[in-house]
Amino acid sequence: MANSIYKHYSDQYISQPGKGAMTFLMSKVKSMLPQSMAALLISFSVLSICVYKDLNAILYNLTTIFPEMFFINQAGMDIRFNPPMWYVSAMLICMLPMAYLLIKKSDFMLYVCAPLSAVISLGVMCMANDYGWSYIFVNVIINVHYEGLIRALAGLNFGICAYTIYSKICEDDKLPNVFYTFLEVVLYCLFFVVTLFFDNSLIARNVMSVLLTVPITVAITFSGKSNVSKLFRFRWMRYFSPISFDIFLNHWAARVIVENVFPARSYKFSVMIMALLTILFSMINHLIVKLCNLVVKKYVFEATKKEGLG
Repeated sequence: MANSIYKHYSDQYISQPGKGAMTFLMSKVKSMLPQSMAALLISFSVLSICVYKDLNAILYNLTTIFPEMFFINQAGMDIRFNPPMWYVSAMLICMLPMAYLLIKKSDFMLYVCAPLSAVISLGVMCMANDYGWSYIFVNVIINVHYEGLIRALAGLNFGICAYTIYSKICEDDKLPNVFYTFLEVVLYCLFFVVTLFFDNSLIARNVMSVLLTVPITVAITFSGKSNVSKLFRFRWMRYFSPISFDIFLNHWAARVIVENVFPARSYKFSVMIMALLTILFSMINHLIVKLCNLVVKKYVFEATKKEGLG
């Protein structure tokens, strides 16, 4: 986020930071809208067949779909037909004021607001996972601010912290690459060992702790100072971004089918079917987006071009 703003928006909108922030936000919406809407269509169709079934129920739920279509359900209108889209909504809501501060008050945002917001947001999530607040108080806090907004705020601000660390690492000419390589490997191993192998009853507390190291690890990877970072620079890696987003958006529809069509089957069977359905829905999602792009290009762009020539 910070890197994109400094490259494309900071100088151009320095006198109009509000307009620059909104322009940045709309560019993000534009990039995610086709895949998100296709996934929402798939998810609502699956819910209509497997859950709602009755025409009246389908029409009733259809009229409540607009908050999710406009990515604002995490602002309070928390009606979700494709729950994974919660993060897209929360991220976009948090991005607007953060983009404004990055353009208008970049020094304050980079060195004061982002680090402070990151650790406070993480602290709220830690306490929500039994770090000392009563259940009632935590429930009030989560309901007022919505847990999704807190999680998105933490993630985005830690991302800005990673950008700041990345900038410092790129400027460093004293420490050798072998040092950054060693540190990166150790930190990646620490995170994955804690996440994958620790006792599930303790994992929330441990993961919250090691999350503090993630901005450093990511900064080293993107700096190019580590030999490990070369693994992420292969050309074929760029194709994983849209594929991973499709999988993220479409796994819920697969889960709905498994829960409603195969409720009594084994866990192994359910996971296998869910994986296959996720791949299928991701492919359908991709085809819907491609088809819509072709239609827009053929009929809208060509019509606009003819009007311009006329």
